[in-house]
Amino acid sequence: MARSPLKRALKPFLPLLGAWTYSGNSPLGPLTCQRTFTPILDGNWVQLDAVWSYKDPKRSDYVERCLFGLNADKSLSFHSFINDGSSSGGIEADGSDISANALCFEAQMPHGLARQTYWPGENGALNWRVERHVKSGWSELVGHVYEVV
Repeated sequence: MARSPLKRALKPFLPLLGAWTYSGNSPLGPLTCQRTFTPILDGNWVQLDAVWSYKDPKRSDYVERCLFGLNADKSLSFHSFINDGSSSGGIEADGSDISANALCFEAQMPHGLARQTYWPGENGALNWRVERHVKSGWSELVGHVYEVV
C-alpha cells in the first residue's frame, strides 16, 4: 500500500495537491493566478506557491509563499509571505457556512479579522475565497474558481 505524502493532520490538503489555475478579470484588469500545493519536509508541511500575473505589463506579479502545518499547540496553521514584504499567519477555522468540505483559515489582519477558504467545486474545480468579518457576518473580498493544470 502506498504511503500518503502527508501526515495525518494535513490530510485535508490531499485534494488540493498539485497545480491549479484561474483566469479572469479583477479590479486591476485581466489576470491569471496559479496556485501550487506541494507536500514538503516529509509531509509535515504543505507549501503553497501562488503567482498572480496581470495582463498589464506595468503591473508586477504578486507572489505568495505560504506554509501550512501544525503549531506548537498542534493546531493547523498557516504562515504566508508576500513579495511586497508583508506576511500573515492564522489558524484553521470553521468554514461550514460555505461548504461541509471547506478548509478554512482565519487571521487577524491590519484591517480586522479575515478568512480564506478552499472547497471542492463542480467538475473537479477548486473554489477559493477571501472574506473579511463585518458586523453582519462575512463579506467577500475576492473569489476564484480554479481548474487543475
